[in-house]
Amino acid sequence: MSPDPTARRTERPAWVVLDLGFGDAGKGATIDHLTRRLEADVVVRHHGGAQAGHNVVLPGGRHHCFSQIGSGSFVRGVRTLLADAFVLHPLALLIESEHLAREGIDDALARLTIDARARVITPYQQAEVHLRELGRGRSGHGTTGVGIDACVRDAAAGHDDCVVAGDLVDPDAVRARLERQQERKRAELAELRDLLTRKHVDLRVERAFGLLDDSTASKRIVEAWNSLRKVEIAPPGQVEQRIAEARQPLFEGAQGVMLDETWGLHPYVSWGDTTPASAHRLLGDRPAYVLGLTRTTTCRHGPGPLPGQDPNLDVLAEPHNSGSGWQGAFRHGALDLVLLRYAAQVVGHLDAVVINHMDQPRGAWPMVVGHRVKGGAVSTWDPGEADDIAGRAELARSLMRAKPEIQRGGPGELRHAVREAVSAEILIEGWGPTWKDRVWRG
Repeated sequence: MSPDPTARRTERPAWVVLDLGFGDAGKGATIDHLTRRLEADVVVRHHGGAQAGHNVVLPGGRHHCFSQIGSGSFVRGVRTLLADAFVLHPLALLIESEHLAREGIDDALARLTIDARARVITPYQQAEVHLRELGRGRSGHGTTGVGIDACVRDAAAGHDDCVVAGDLVDPDAVRARLERQQERKRAELAELRDLLTRKHVDLRVERAFGLLDDSTASKRIVEAWNSLRKVEIAPPGQVEQRIAEARQPLFEGAQGVMLDETWGLHPYVSWGDTTPASAHRLLGDRPAYVLGLTRTTTCRHGPGPLPGQDPNLDVLAEPHNSGSGWQGAFRHGALDLVLLRYAAQVVGHLDAVVINHMDQPRGAWPMVVGHRVKGGAVSTWDPGEADDIAGRAELARSLMRAKPEIQRGGPGELRHAVREAVSAEILIEGWGPTWKDRVWRG
């Protein structure tokens, strides 16, 4: 049974929305719908960062692709909390707030609180990501190009030139950090510079190394970030307190479980935990209602396994997903029940599931019910132990060669197959892009 939206605050669980695939399962539209249905007052971005692209389309046609601001922000008064595990891109945040202002939301930054411990992506880290991906050539892992992986890796290594949100209040200190980081990146990428300048005549290479060589860049970066000094930067513990005080918090996941840095298919993964773990940590003893999202196809950007890939499905309308930019081609496949089952095992417990894009494809849906690999057909893959990265890399290689076993069925068969795969009931179906197109089945 789904929670009663009219219950008193002390009885209301937080709702945690996560994607069970490789992303693009409709997190933005789902959060927008739940914000209205549950009268939520807070949206928490508890993991991921500026690489998110969560599209919200309103019935009147207004549209915004939410990246760092919560996808419930079209509803007046709803606040966004960026938690300690979030990875912040200051320049992109300012651009996003300007776009929202053009869509009639002129107070997005005023409704934003950022945990002081949130890591900050610098342009130098972004340049590094671009250069390393170009250096991999045809063996690229795929990247959004935002700079998440370099930022997370630098922070994990403990470099003293890393920037966190709490540093933004001191421009002089930030500039000193940036200058040290620029110098370090130049040294670390010297060998790659030689390789790329020999192999590539590429404006992206010139632009990235030009930034790393620019002695005035750090000063300009700090000046551009200055506007964020008006945003509320919260000391450790305050975001958790805001969550505890919220009447109805929603936790907006990023990317998808199949891209999780631990449980995903290596090396085609994100640098971050895409499970509900960080939401549970922030909630303490407050209960959580966990919603897993899928869609009627399995899709992904860029390279990596997609056993049910079907070029015939590429005709499906994807107005907000293109193959341009660093992410690479957007690929469709038949709904992969085997990978859906894998994701549900990783999450551990789902209270309910959301199926989006029920309006496409028309007719009978293709569904992957097995992966044919050397040794036979597989309907369930074991995620293994948390430290078995090599095992998941081998699984990725197997899935790159796997052939799908396809069955077809209508909406009823699809609903039954999804319920069986994730061991949870369907709560919401999406039959179009807006919150009005959501059908509540719970």
